[in-house]
Amino acid sequence: MFLKIGEVKDERIEGYLTTYCSAIVKETEKAIQVETVRRRQRPSGKVRESTYADWLPKSQIERIGDYIVIPGWLADKKQVKSFDITCTLDGVALKEQTGLDLVKLTPAQRIELLEKGLARISWTD
Repeated sequence: MFLKIGEVKDERIEGYLTTYCSAIVKETEKAIQVETVRRRQRPSGKVRESTYADWLPKSQIERIGDYIVIPGWLADKKQVKSFDITCTLDGVALKEQTGLDLVKLTPAQRIELLEKGLARISWTD
């Protein structure tokens, strides 16, 4: 599972725009505290905001640029609004275009594919 430091938009619900803006607000030797502001705009224009913060142990996460890789069990336990990154190409096309193996993609490779437009965010609920 992934969490992006910065802003990510979720437009799965027609007419609604939900934006998650996450930041690392505190850091110790053993953990980081991530705060996420969820801003949901309804079709009427009404906006509702909520803020969540929790500590993530550095021993359980991996930081890659603006992304934090979180095990699914930890994201569930901490109720972190995380997502997966799904390649939009089939295995053959991915191999031809990038030389990567779809089955063996690392978190860093998934992030790279997302940034190149070859993958998409898959939200978990």
